[in-house]
Amino acid sequence: RGSFHIFDPEPGYPTRYMSAPRWILPLLLLLQFAAPARAQDPVLSLRIGEAENKLQVIEKSLDDPRKRLDREVLKLFQEQGQFVKQAAQECIDKNEAAINKSAGDLDLLGPQTLGDDKEVLEKRKSLNQSMLSHAQQLASCRLMRLRAHEVVDVALAKQQQQLASELFARRPNLLDNI
Repeated sequence: RGSFHIFDPEPGYPTRYMSAPRWILPLLLLLQFAAPARAQDPVLSLRIGEAENKLQVIEKSLDDPRKRLDREVLKLFQEQGQFVKQAAQECIDKNEAAINKSAGDLDLLGPQTLGDDKEVLEKRKSLNQSMLSHAQQLASCRLMRLRAHEVVDVALAKQQQQLASELFARRPNLLDNI
């Protein structure tokens, strides 16, 4: 009781039995037909690609010491930096959720034993690969968020420098400074 038997009768061979706990088959079916953890949200992938492109353009512009950027461009860079931070945070949240889901699925499978069925071993391997993939994406998204914070800070600092230099610039008429 509490187990079922899987057999594959072949002509001329004795019937082989494999015993497994009753909950393994429903669990494997549930895990098999659940949404794959590695499936990427195409909209999120597009947002991350767009955010990465924007971030590279901004970083390149801010790193060029010869380029003098006006306040409007720096303000635009700050807004774009906020977009990048939001996209990165969404990526972080989704990847953390996917990692937690895979970890929960692994917990449902229980501890690995030598007598695990082939399907259980394959599912365990798939979940581990999924967790690794999501962990790598998570690291990339965290780095993108950090870079976006730096871009926003640099743009703000440059904007403040420009404002300060304009305020303290010597002008012939005192009223021009106001």
